[in-house]
Amino acid sequence: KELFFNEIVQLLPGHKLEFNSKEWGEMKIESYYGYDKLFDESIYRSVRSNRKAYFEVNECLTSELKKMTAATTNACKSIGIVSGGIDSSIVSAILCKDIGAINSGIACTFDEKDLVVKNAYKLSQKIGIEDFYEIKVSTQKYTESLKRCIQLLAAPLTTHSLASSRILASHAAALGNKIIYGGEGADELCLGYNCYSQYCKKIIFLVAI
Repeated sequence: KELFFNEIVQLLPGHKLEFNSKEWGEMKIESYYGYDKLFDESIYRSVRSNRKAYFEVNECLTSELKKMTAATTNACKSIGIVSGGIDSSIVSAILCKDIGAINSGIACTFDEKDLVVKNAYKLSQKIGIEDFYEIKVSTQKYTESLKRCIQLLAAPLTTHSLASSRILASHAAALGNKIIYGGEGADELCLGYNCYSQYCKKIIFLVAI
């Protein structure tokens, strides 16, 4: 998919880019799973119990993660994000306990911000993570990363998480990892953070008034 930056394109979901470092001209883009079936309207219109929905989501997510890990080189060292939230933590749990693709986890902590990540170490133990790495991010460290991200993109940032993601990626690479597994969206859909549930309570309160 073409972007407004010259000669820069974005990979479509479910696709990977492969290239040979010895022959830089040899590049190919391949699809490693068909994501279109996930948007079948009948899936969302059918009535199901919470238990059935749980098993369906778990089966779908596990299946897709198996395809993702199969599409990577086995020789590549991998690590999973264990943030204490819903999305990344569930992905890391499945990769560790059900698939066996990772045995180490990583997370950023920001003093009194994102208090849910304070439970990341305990959670990593419960899901079988052997090695857990905590990155303590100071305001100065985050600011430096933020400025560097703006320089690299030559544009305003669309999300504050880019700066912290860069810090996390740098530490993961320093540990010898080539792949970082994480998740996005589940916390927004399932109210994984207090700010979302508090917002909903506020709306319910206003409606009641």
